Amino acid sequence: MFAWQAGDYWFPDIRTVGGATVVLSLVLYPYVYLLCRAAFMEQNVSLLQSARLLKCSPLESFWRISLPLARPSIAVGLSLVAMETIGDFGTVSYFAVSTLTTAVYDTWLGYSNLSAAAKISAMMMVVIVLLLGAERYSRRKQKLFQSQYNSHEDFRYELRGWKKWAALTWCWGLVSAAFIFRWVS
Repeated sequence: MFAWQAGDYWFPDIRTVGGATVVLSLVLYPYVYLLCRAAFMEQNVSLLQSARLLKCSPLESFWRISLPLARPSIAVGLSLVAMETIGDFGTVSYFAVSTLTTAVYDTWLGYSNLSAAAKISAMMMVVIVLLLGAERYSRRKQKLFQSQYNSHEDFRYELRGWKKWAALTWCWGLVSAAFIFRWVS
């Protein structure tokens, strides 16, 4: 478009661990975002109203009520991201990053050792199962009940001033960065 040649401009070296992390984060954050959004939207309004009556600030209400109720959804989203990241060979191969996934691929096809590749894969799955089990174990004594009644009253906190603009910049910045990285690569 500008008739620039390679070396005429500076662009960060994206074929690194950091570049792969940015790309995978931009691609996989909807797994967590959509599940969390659904969990927050389904929360009972009366719980938030009770927190307000008990003089909780919006931030305190979020940390003490909303986040613990959404914690299972966050765990499911993060487990999907973990499994997708472990199974992703194309991104790490393109970015020339050595990971366990590339080790499985190299062991299987490069060294023709299917049993060693299966052992590496099984170890990766055991780690995911252990992480999920640890999260579930940490919630074992929590009794979080939420009635099915959810009034349709809109009970959202309206952001104003710099907080509103910071939230808009963050949300649109993620989408813009994803498009820019896709267009550049």
